Amino acid sequence: MTTPGLDNPTDAFNSDGLIRTIEEVVYQYPSTTTDPTELVPSRLYAYFNRTATIDFSNPSAPSVKFGDWHAFEGPKNTTIKETLGSDYYPAADYIKAVDLVKTFNPTTQIAKAFDAKGNPVDLADIDVFGQSLYGLPARQVTADSPSTSTYYIIFYTLNDLQRTYTRTVNFVDENNQLIAGAAPIVQTVTATREPVLDLTNPSMARTTGYSDWTLSANKFTAVPVTAIPGYLAPSSGVGALAINVDTTPSSTTATLTYTPITGTYKITTPEGDVTENHWTTDPDDPSKLAKVTVPTIENYTPVLDDGTPLDKDPNTGDYIIPAPTAPNASVNITYHEDTSSVTVDFTDYTNPSNAPWPSQTFSGEPGKPVKYSQDKNGKPLNKYREGYLLLFDGTLMRQYMAQRPKPLIWVICQ
Repeated sequence: MTTPGLDNPTDAFNSDGLIRTIEEVVYQYPSTTTDPTELVPSRLYAYFNRTATIDFSNPSAPSVKFGDWHAFEGPKNTTIKETLGSDYYPAADYIKAVDLVKTFNPTTQIAKAFDAKGNPVDLADIDVFGQSLYGLPARQVTADSPSTSTYYIIFYTLNDLQRTYTRTVNFVDENNQLIAGAAPIVQTVTATREPVLDLTNPSMARTTGYSDWTLSANKFTAVPVTAIPGYLAPSSGVGALAINVDTTPSSTTATLTYTPITGTYKITTPEGDVTENHWTTDPDDPSKLAKVTVPTIENYTPVLDDGTPLDKDPNTGDYIIPAPTAPNASVNITYHEDTSSVTVDFTDYTNPSNAPWPSQTFSGEPGKPVKYSQDKNGKPLNKYREGYLLLFDGTLMRQYMAQRPKPLIWVICQ
């Protein structure tokens, strides 16, 4: 019976306020040009009921007390198995999940879901009767949920909503062949946009346009040169490249050309042992070759082919081979035995511009004093000679160590 003044809905799915049906309508548009009038929407339901207790203690004005709403399984959802995109099964107060129609191709299409106001709705991986599918997750509802909810799932081509730009930087040799072990660097930037819907007619969602493109990055970042064993890097890397969604190609390639290091440095010790190695690159700049430290051997000096002694590193004191500019340059290093020598100059005290005798050079064993108490003709240097007398000896005890300043002997005219 019905009772005036009580909650008595009159729609087709409700009766006397004891049963409520929550409806979900899902339209799927296989393409943005699909005519909605040709679509048959999916209609899904959840059912709720409650009890009513009628009090006839006052027969002229009976009262009704309603119990709580409870979900129950109706004819449309007796085999609910869909998850809410998670690891549990819904109860009867869930509206079933809706998987995408079989025409959806995830390799060429993107599916977007919206509610009746055009707000985005997330799609998810779902389980439908044991099958792993993709679609609109099951939705938990209560008796107080809107009696009807409408959703739209529209299929767009990948290019409608997403563009991918790729730049591959290859490391090649002089023959434009990829260098083994030097993996190409692949840079990827993605552009995305969202559709704009016209939902003036709730049963006819139309895509009327798109938002502006949003880039994951506005450029490909610069790629600096890097060290590759056995190769000399170019002087500069690949620069940054700005991306324009309309003009930048979807795929571009850049190359960094490296030169093989074929030159060597060969070191021969005083004992005749030979070591030969290829140049390596500077650890701070792979576009330059690194200098090489040469072992220090007591009483020997390393020299180049032309006899030029190697310089010493001012910081470490080690002999160094300067880095060549060409990666095919080869250098030979040998060791020459050191000798100690001293040159004696003679100066006329009364006439400094007059040298009474030529300078004389005396040699000795490496690391030992060089004696010069007699000249090369065997005459004492400290005796009266040809009208001259030794006035001042610029060294100590007429001995000279190679590391001291050049000695000077002063003489005075008599």
